[in-house]
Amino acid sequence: MLESNLKAEFIRLFREFSGHNHPYQGWSDLVHMWSFAFQNAIPQRQETEERYLEIAGKYSKDKLKLAQRMLSLITDMLEPKPADVLGPLYLELEISNKDSGQFFTPPELSQLMANMMTGNPREQVEREEFITLYEPACGAGGMILAYVNCLISEGLNSAESIWVSAIDVDPVVARMCHLQLSLWNVPAEIVVGNTLTQEVKEYFHTPAHHLGLWEFKIRRKQNQEKHPAQSVSESQTVRAENPMNLYRAIKEGDIPYEKLDQYKEQLKLDF
Repeated sequence: MLESNLKAEFIRLFREFSGHNHPYQGWSDLVHMWSFAFQNAIPQRQETEERYLEIAGKYSKDKLKLAQRMLSLITDMLEPKPADVLGPLYLELEISNKDSGQFFTPPELSQLMANMMTGNPREQVEREEFITLYEPACGAGGMILAYVNCLISEGLNSAESIWVSAIDVDPVVARMCHLQLSLWNVPAEIVVGNTLTQEVKEYFHTPAHHLGLWEFKIRRKQNQEKHPAQSVSESQTVRAENPMNLYRAIKEGDIPYEKLDQYKEQLKLDF
């Protein structure tokens, strides 16, 4: 199905889903349900499940089937390449908050800007092990996805070569970003908060963040930046391989970066 047909079908299903309710409420409920589903894939938390069920309980089985179909359409629209799909839909449905200056950069412009700023990502990954990207006003993640597209075009795996920290003041928009980065398997921390005042209301991660042990990779990189001359001794590595000390060793950054993956099966990490 062509992208234009996918979009038209999504809009038709969304209007059927919303019915006589305000479109913003329908959109918010959909985005939160989808995002909660990915958030609770790993690790599973009862609180997240309850928040999902609270929203789902407002709708009939038929409406929930529409929600499943719409998520499938979003996945199909995102499949060709990493690009913002939800932002343009949000604008086209006229449910964005224009009074507060809320607009979404067109995907084509985001890609142009990303192309201009990318430089040589492969060289940076070889030098720094991975790229850390901070987005202080992420919206639906359009600029992040455009940058990820640049990495993929260079032959890099987004699940291994980049970690993202993104923040937005709007909780619905932050969930949109979380959903799209989850679908593209991008390791990321999404924060609902205000970059200027440093207020944080909520934060959550994509499945790729947990699956790739990124909490510990970030901590290790920070330790290396603080103590660039410090190396991991053989005795530290031996102690780390003791199951009793493994969890502590990973958390404190004592395990060499290149060995992190081999410990995944040895320890069930409680994130």
